[in-house]
Amino acid sequence: MRKFLLLTAAGLSLATAPALADTVLVTALQGEVTLEASGVAKAPLEPFVRLREGDKLGVPAGGKVNLVYVGKARQETWQGAGSIVVGESESKPVSGKPQVQVRSIPPEAAKQMNKTPSTAPDGRVGMMRMRGIPPADAVTRLENEYKQLREQTPADDLLPEVMLLAGLYDLRQYDRIEAELKRIDSAYPGHSTVAALQSLYGRALAQARAPK
Repeated sequence: MRKFLLLTAAGLSLATAPALADTVLVTALQGEVTLEASGVAKAPLEPFVRLREGDKLGVPAGGKVNLVYVGKARQETWQGAGSIVVGESESKPVSGKPQVQVRSIPPEAAKQMNKTPSTAPDGRVGMMRMRGIPPADAVTRLENEYKQLREQTPADDLLPEVMLLAGLYDLRQYDRIEAELKRIDSAYPGHSTVAALQSLYGRALAQARAPK
């Protein structure tokens, strides 16, 4: 009986947990965007947080937020004063007049972005990571995906860099990540996303290299 209850509880947990394909990833921020989540007080939104359906974002005048719906390979760029709510497959405005630009991105690139390390220790922002032995040409394939996405993306949008770093992190290419961070810092001086990437991967690399 106890075994049956444990299995039932596990099944319910799996059924209610959000799938990785349903992730909505914050890939860029400008201005003091806020997050209101169920049961959590309003707080500043952080870059690279993973959002849930029903989360509400407040965008100030002059503010901007980029969201990637991983399962839909959909990028949304919201800007202008107002608030939006995260939906199952897209976000919608609920107050003010925020404007959105939508573009499709390659599905494989979206999946790579979902390997970005978490920005907080709690489970809501974290992610499951299942590692296997990567194929020998994994880095080359990642570099080709990056080049293709870079060609399709505006010069000031660091979405391709977010994808590249996430893929390198998943492949444990830690020295390469440090080199790419230096390149990005030099190529995009003063870009708001660069500082967030430096902070995020600084912590992630320190943890990955720490003695187990």
